[in-house]
Amino acid sequence: MIKVTKLDGTEYYLNPHQIESIEIRPDTVLVMLSGKTHIVREEADDVLERINAYRKRLGSFTSLVKSSSAELTASPAAANQKFESCQVQES
Repeated sequence: MIKVTKLDGTEYYLNPHQIESIEIRPDTVLVMLSGKTHIVREEADDVLERINAYRKRLGSFTSLVKSSSAELTASPAAANQKFESCQVQES
């Protein structure tokens, strides 16, 4: 999830996989796959940076899952310790 800000200052999180397009008119408008729109304070470039950072974190977690799956059969305790040490960092 990525954090965005409504025009009134309210912060909330969106699933970036559901964003179909980003429009600049002059506000930044996120158009979701459902057709719903979200007008946010962030510039389009900032939203794109947050999406990229989110996907990088997700990719890191995926590689951790793959490496831990192999360890799970050899050492379940070690795999659990790796998962517990993972923390999602806010952008």
